[in-house]
Amino acid sequence: MVGICLKLLEEFLHTYKVNKVGVLLLTDIGSDVDDALSLLVMLNHRKINLQGIYTVNGDVDSRSRIAKHMVSLAEKEIVVARGESLPVGASVKPYSFGGCEENLVHDSFIDDARMEFEGSFDILYKSLQDSGIEPSGVEHLANNLSKSKHTVFSIGPLTNIAKLIEERPEAVTNIDRLYIMGFRLNGDMEHNIRFDSDAANIVMDSLIPITVVPGDVCQGYRMPFHVHEQLKGNPTAKYVREMLLGYVGTKLILHHSRAWSTRKAIEQSTMSRSSINEIGREKYEEVQAFKNRFFDNFTSDDAIFVPEQFWRGYYKLVEIFADPKYGHKHGEEISLELKSLVPKDVSVSDVYVPFCHLHPEALTTEKMTLSCSFDGRTLIGEGRKHDVVTNIDYTKFETFLLEYLR
Repeated sequence: MVGICLKLLEEFLHTYKVNKVGVLLLTDIGSDVDDALSLLVMLNHRKINLQGIYTVNGDVDSRSRIAKHMVSLAEKEIVVARGESLPVGASVKPYSFGGCEENLVHDSFIDDARMEFEGSFDILYKSLQDSGIEPSGVEHLANNLSKSKHTVFSIGPLTNIAKLIEERPEAVTNIDRLYIMGFRLNGDMEHNIRFDSDAANIVMDSLIPITVVPGDVCQGYRMPFHVHEQLKGNPTAKYVREMLLGYVGTKLILHHSRAWSTRKAIEQSTMSRSSINEIGREKYEEVQAFKNRFFDNFTSDDAIFVPEQFWRGYYKLVEIFADPKYGHKHGEEISLELKSLVPKDVSVSDVYVPFCHLHPEALTTEKMTLSCSFDGRTLIGEGRKHDVVTNIDYTKFETFLLEYLR
């Protein structure tokens, strides 16, 4: 009985603390969709008191506009601030996954009046200030922390926090706990750490209480791609759904080794003469014209700018080759191959951070001391400094994901 009472008291105190302490989010939201999925969960969850969003890594202007648009669609009053673009001590941006951020920025940020006045054919955006975005993220983060304690979620590189430690160390003492999605216990490189390994070591060497959610642990459950169908309930979810469809379409086109060989097989596959006679010349030309149009637009830009149209065309192509009345040579095999190219699931690593914060009872953790090599590989040192998540109740996580992704 005493044990049960103590557990209930512990859960009550954790819930009280979760509700009481504000959350600040550090994110490289953009090309990789799991940041947007994580933010959507936070905006939907009543127990997450999100008070600030700070972008990091590369095109932080576009990242800030994406985050600001999500917040505006959700009708929330949450500060969005532009953080650090370059790694600590760097003058040139290193390679990182991305590059599509500007294509995800909503048209409401375009400065039409300025473009017309200057006669510009290039897209010009409203200033960050005119868009309601704070331009000096690290300074704003320091001022926010100087007022009260906050929990910090880091689902991007750790540059902002490292800058804070170096420039405003007094503010760091008000970080109640820092949750990091980063590192890999299996020895592989992890993007958030690799992009700014110096920042990661500065942060891990600090006195901040840290919980690490390793990238390889986050692969124990990946979101089924079909979940995108439920992201239609509100404007924020619809915006994230477009990002998700565009992300998967881009990955299919640019990174799937079989995509272009399949395209070649499709172009070489012709209808039998008997099928053409059966369906008629007009229908035949209609199908051929559709195939030509689709492949003229089989680009990553098309997948990002008009994702719904891209996927409608893709699945129509699947149906055409599966339908025996069209008599395509190897039609059934091509249809199956097209289906197989579509990912069955998507990584949602960043969504694990709010889950771990809210549900410590669903975690297995170990005390370790982590740092990293210059190329972002995890190093496990002596000591027991950091709380590291080594296992998760993935069934509970799936329930959480499906409840708050809406």
